[in-house]
Amino acid sequence: MARLNWGMIGGGEGSQIGPAHRISAGMDGLFTLAAGALDVDPQRGKAFAEGLGIAPDRAYGNWREMLDGERGRDDRVDLVTVATPNATHYEITKAFLENGFHVLCEKPMTMNAAEAEDIVATAQKAGRICAVNYGYSGYPMVRHMRAMVKRGDLGAALNVAIGMGAYTITDRATWIGFANKRDFTVLVEGDEALFNQYGVVLVSPERCPNVDALAGRRFIDWLLSDAGQAAIAGHRIDDRQLFFPNAPR
Repeated sequence: MARLNWGMIGGGEGSQIGPAHRISAGMDGLFTLAAGALDVDPQRGKAFAEGLGIAPDRAYGNWREMLDGERGRDDRVDLVTVATPNATHYEITKAFLENGFHVLCEKPMTMNAAEAEDIVATAQKAGRICAVNYGYSGYPMVRHMRAMVKRGDLGAALNVAIGMGAYTITDRATWIGFANKRDFTVLVEGDEALFNQYGVVLVSPERCPNVDALAGRRFIDWLLSDAGQAAIAGHRIDDRQLFFPNAPR
């Protein structure tokens, strides 16, 4: 896959969020930090950008300079990250979308629903992606945990605990399906501190007109009905119940 030219707005020297973006982008090897307006102080931002390897003519004093400078270039950035104070996200994101740039906006995308709906409409009209950076999937520990789940290492963790005569925590389904229990037993279950509530929420048809709200309502009604609650309670592994329905009657 070809590397993408990437630009960043905000996230300057001393910021908490800037390094997180730059380090995470470097983990994939798919991005080149080609442009930036990194600081509210123009000179400080330019100096820091050049220190990161950005060419002097693409180290901008503010986001408007960056927009003007990049939109006319043949090698303009493919993607812009907006990592500025929350109240500025809407104006900057909208401007870059309207000029044909893909945008990754730090959370929150906007300060209210009306601005958010306008950003969605702007992205759709421009045919560009506007993504919000719920970036925990990029955290090293989360990546490690995802790999463990994919490899089936949760069973391996139980094996280590049992081999060492140790304690561990696991979910009910993993324990029921785990074959190497020896003489180990569950010490604590059903405690309120371990309670993991599942729920269902109907997507608003006013906010999301393409949703099949009628089908969603029927599904929720069935889940809360006697038949739905019985189906949840009846789901078993090795004839042991996994879920305990508690819908209000």
